Amino acid sequence: MTEASLQQIGLHGTRLVRYLSDLAVLDRELSHENFSERLGRLIDFGDSMRLAALHDKLHGMSFEPGPGSAATPSEEVLRVRMALMQSVVRSFAPAPDAARIKLPTLEAGVPLDKLASFEPYHHFYAAHQREFASRIQSLQFKVGNALCAISAELAQLAALDEALRDSLSVHARKNLAVIPQLLARRFDFLRQDMQGTAGTGDQSAEDIFRTWTSPDGWLARFFQDMQGLLLAELEFRLLPVMGLVEAVNEQAGKK
Repeated sequence: MTEASLQQIGLHGTRLVRYLSDLAVLDRELSHENFSERLGRLIDFGDSMRLAALHDKLHGMSFEPGPGSAATPSEEVLRVRMALMQSVVRSFAPAPDAARIKLPTLEAGVPLDKLASFEPYHHFYAAHQREFASRIQSLQFKVGNALCAISAELAQLAALDEALRDSLSVHARKNLAVIPQLLARRFDFLRQDMQGTAGTGDQSAEDIFRTWTSPDGWLARFFQDMQGLLLAELEFRLLPVMGLVEAVNEQAGKK
């Protein structure tokens, strides 16, 4: 079960791009041509010098087997992944007190006019992004330390991963920060089906919000899209640490 779950992360790691494409928020198809050249542009001259110096040191690194931790890298990744998935799902639950990050709703105390704007959902999505970044950064640090205690080859890989991490994470943060802007376009598209933002006649705010969030309501569709996008982004963010775990599993398979 563990191995299958880890393979699923790897197979669906590009689900984020596919999900954005399905939501029709990407202006053009993403090309995989000249990938190595474009990746090289993410690393500036200073980073290149540091990597060159690290390359000379890798083979001279001393290695002393460590005691390791109670959980294997695979188990640790799956534990954090499950916790973050549950955090996303729980934040969409009907009971607003069940989660630390709460979906903006009337029950959560957000006025109806605010619920017809993207602002509260932007804050909601960004809160999950911050949680992803914090937990996965800690996870990557733990997995890297675990590799250093297993073998000299994996210790070298962990050192290389650490050297690349800062350079690539800056660009990843910039790219992932764009996602709420793309999600706002989806929100505006779905909101076009709404007849006004405050209702008319004797309709109460509760009645209007209930209509918006009915199975066929535009806001219910947006909530579903936003939850799917959050889960896809989570899988994407886990890809770097999954590379480390796969290296551990591959070495274990050779023994």
